[in-house]
Amino acid sequence: ATMAVGISCAGTGLKEGLDLLKPMLDDPTDYVRQGALLGTSMLLMQSCNHTPDSRLSEHRKHLNKVVSDKHEDSMAKFGAILASGLLDAGGRNMTISLLTKSGHKSMPGIVGMAVFSHFWFWHPLVLFVSLALAPTAAIGINGDLAMPKWKLKSAMPPSTFAYPPMTSSEKKVEEKKSLTATLSTTNKKKKAKDAVDEAEKAAEEKAAAEKAAADKAAADKAAADKA
Repeated sequence: ATMAVGISCAGTGLKEGLDLLKPMLDDPTDYVRQGALLGTSMLLMQSCNHTPDSRLSEHRKHLNKVVSDKHEDSMAKFGAILASGLLDAGGRNMTISLLTKSGHKSMPGIVGMAVFSHFWFWHPLVLFVSLALAPTAAIGINGDLAMPKWKLKSAMPPSTFAYPPMTSSEKKVEEKKSLTATLSTTNKKKKAKDAVDEAEKAAEEKAAAEKAAADKAAADKAAADKA
């Protein structure tokens, strides 16, 4: 069902389709999440809204999160990698189309998507999606494949055709304080040493006080003898 929504609404950015697929991005079943990732990327092909709060930017962040999460299932990771490729298919100059320019059914595209949807059986079947890709770029050549002189005037802002912003691979490094293990015997030795130091200091202070008292008594006696 997720793939069906993506294939039928590919390249349209249809809000209703995105709303249908959004709850399935967090489904507990891995292959459902895989299909939702692929379907959402199909819907957002050719989307040019790169603002931080757009559905396209949110989807790109979600794809990066799934790919980089070491606890994520491999099936969902594989779907996220494929979804990233579909999102930027042909350098963002191609989209999935099952119709020709004249509005008729494109049999190569239909067969390609039908085979691609069975990639779970054999991964090389992924390559069949290329049969359903149609160019969206303005190619300036004539019937003889020559390049005439011509100009294309567009009323859209340059941001419409801009490449998506580069993803940041910076990781926050948290500083952790290392705790040194202290043995109980070390504490006992330290306490004993401190007690000895305090006793020696007290003895020195007592000796100094006794010497000062003796000197004072001798000075007083000498003064009394003179008088």
